[in-house]
Amino acid sequence: MTPQIEHLIQDIGSELLAVCRCQPTASLLYAEFEDGVVSPSVFFTMAGSSKTIFKFAGQALSSLSYSLRENMAALPNAEEWRAMIYSVQNGKLNIQPIYQAQFDEDLGENKRRVAAAAQILGDYPIDYANP
Repeated sequence: MTPQIEHLIQDIGSELLAVCRCQPTASLLYAEFEDGVVSPSVFFTMAGSSKTIFKFAGQALSSLSYSLRENMAALPNAEEWRAMIYSVQNGKLNIQPIYQAQFDEDLGENKRRVAAAAQILGDYPIDYANP
């Protein structure tokens, strides 16, 4: 891993926290990539809550996510990501790349997003009230 990639990972974490505008118990950035386009979404949970909160990711997370994907693809023997799950839970960071072979085109973007949120944060209702 390069210093630039490490810096991007840290910047994504900082921006993810800024988008949440709170101290979530767990947070998740789900991003899909396709030919110069990135579609990112933020989900998080709060202590004592039985719901997952959705927020629009914004341009900063979109750019950072795309840059991370491009920098990772430039590493030797790297395979390009089709999507990414970047999560922070109990203070632990996890980045899960999703490669083309793992990507379910038939499922639809919203269902893939919701499935990623349920996988990481639990199968709670999603609150879309204040995106």
